Amino acid sequence: MKPNWFMVFLSLGMSALAGYGLYSMNVDNDNVWLITIMGGITIYSALVGVSGFRFERDGHSVNIRLMSSLFLVAFIVDNLVFSIVGLYVAPYIVLTGLLLFVYAGVAYKMINTKV
Repeated sequence: MKPNWFMVFLSLGMSALAGYGLYSMNVDNDNVWLITIMGGITIYSALVGVSGFRFERDGHSVNIRLMSSLFLVAFIVDNLVFSIVGLYVAPYIVLTGLLLFVYAGVAYKMINTKV
């Protein structure tokens, strides 16, 4: 596994812009910083998985990128739904945290699989 630093920093910039978009959607909400920071972290983690690393085996690369793309869509939908419907803190933290931990666990298992 070798990082592609340009794509890692590009992912950081894109997630910062996505976090700002979430901030601007929730500027009148009391917990605006929660969704801004959580949205930025979750979108960054998925974007880095999509384009931030090169793997030795092609199978790992395809599987990680596909799974990261699916979780990226899930994170974007999760953040948009809570931004549009209204931010309820406990369900947002639980659902987003569970998605992030499931993503991290599955990615860890995929990377360490010896095939």
